[in-house]
Amino acid sequence: MQIPTKRSRRDLFMRRVAVLAASGAMAGGLLVAVVPPPAALASGSSTLAQAKKDLLVRSDMPKGWFTESGTANTQNGEYPAGPNFAQCLGEPANFPAAAPPEVDSPYYQNKDGSLEVQDSITVFANAAQATSSFGALANPKLEGCATTLLNDYLSANPPKGGTVGTATVSPPLGSKFGPATDGFVEVAPITAQGEKATATTTTVFFLRGVVGQQLDFSVYSAPGSSGTFPAALIRQLTTLAQKRLGSGPTHS
Repeated sequence: MQIPTKRSRRDLFMRRVAVLAASGAMAGGLLVAVVPPPAALASGSSTLAQAKKDLLVRSDMPKGWFTESGTANTQNGEYPAGPNFAQCLGEPANFPAAAPPEVDSPYYQNKDGSLEVQDSITVFANAAQATSSFGALANPKLEGCATTLLNDYLSANPPKGGTVGTATVSPPLGSKFGPATDGFVEVAPITAQGEKATATTTTVFFLRGVVGQQLDFSVYSAPGSSGTFPAALIRQLTTLAQKRLGSGPTHS
């Protein structure tokens, strides 16, 4: 079954939890002991320009993958449910109150459109905000808070071009896909272009100083099937992204 993956189908809903998570709305101190943050970086244009160079590109994907046409995800200054999320988690110290600047890669897909990867890099205002945001990923309240707020948002802002059922968010993943990483899995039943599917997105997040990188690995499967993104490919691309982020001149 080829799952349709046009922009109109995803529109807003596929990355709502991801935006809440990696860009500062949820994300303990796991990274602090593993990767000591370097001197704080300015969140100016030079840092964002370097971040664009550190994003994954199509040639990093397996043979036969292509770049999906359309515009890559951008926040446009939006920070949905940020204050509500912080309150739900217990008001973490230094939690960002507004969306930090972010750059995004295009969406990369396999031949039949059932697998998709997108890369985002966020530049936080300071190291305290970065570690607080990452730390929220290890918060035991993550699963409940994210699931509730995501579904509340989707109910109030239904995506165009389709419908989405009740979404779920997993407990924190910890370092399942690499050292100094964390993340979660979002599962949402969707109906778009007359077809039903289950959209499962594994989000992996890590930090280098004030720079946070988020990788989203999505799989679109037929209803009732247990579609999973290949774990080996998640680890491979996460390792590559970590090396690239760590080697950039403004991140080292």
